[in-house]
Amino acid sequence: MKTLRAKMNFEEFRKLQTITEINKLKVSYVAIGEGPSVLLIHGIPVWGYLWKDTIELLSKHFTLIIPDLVGYGYSDKRDCFDRSIKVQSDILTKLVDQLGIEELFVVGHDIGGAVAQRFTIDNQTRVQKLVLMDSVLYDSWPADPMVSLGNPKQHYRNKGDELAKKFIQRLPAGIFHKEIATPEMLEGWMKPYSTEEGKLSLIRNASALNTNHTMELMEELKQLKKPKLLIWGEKDQFQPISTAEKFHQEVVNTELIKIPDSDHFLPLEKPKETAELLIQFFS
Repeated sequence: MKTLRAKMNFEEFRKLQTITEINKLKVSYVAIGEGPSVLLIHGIPVWGYLWKDTIELLSKHFTLIIPDLVGYGYSDKRDCFDRSIKVQSDILTKLVDQLGIEELFVVGHDIGGAVAQRFTIDNQTRVQKLVLMDSVLYDSWPADPMVSLGNPKQHYRNKGDELAKKFIQRLPAGIFHKEIATPEMLEGWMKPYSTEEGKLSLIRNASALNTNHTMELMEELKQLKKPKLLIWGEKDQFQPISTAEKFHQEVVNTELIKIPDSDHFLPLEKPKETAELLIQFFS
């Protein structure tokens, strides 16, 4: 297997990505490692790059599948297609089919957690365990900044890379240890959204966020006996830990692990601890 750096930059991550086509949409993903398959699903306004610092450790134990959701990263960002949670789950189901994966573990962060919940309900014989990390739950989403971002008028208020620059300024708010939010990391984070197409796609992604798509799953999730793990930054400003505590109480066979001195973007803030928790839970 290719030698990987523990701290990967934007260019190194991009070289790992492969392109396929599903439902006439371009889907970019990373497939790397050996062992049982793990699907790692990012949220908004990120892309597969969210997991870059966990790859070196996780790929020693698992085959990692790290997609860019459609509308995100280097997957299709053209206008005029559905980016809803249900569509994202369908695309990922077909990607897993393409890759010939019969069983897998699933991890979802932020709105990727909503996709993970939908995917797990849609693939109950295939998914063995589910991890939700600083995830949207119940009606905890979309967060206020995403509601504002989803206004179509944002497209006309921002030109070129203006929106990406605004996010580069704001994203450190979701990281407890601010020194991690280096200019290089933030620029790589927002690189796919720094063009006119990327800017509009990010706005369309935000407008597709619909709390009904998690609420409609709750009765099925409450009965789902598969092992489930919640991993949460105790300082999360975007997805309050109170929703994780409620889910922990109401949903059978669910464990909750709280990570002190951590905010929303755990895979970037504490990649080693994140990876070790996943290895332990999936072993």
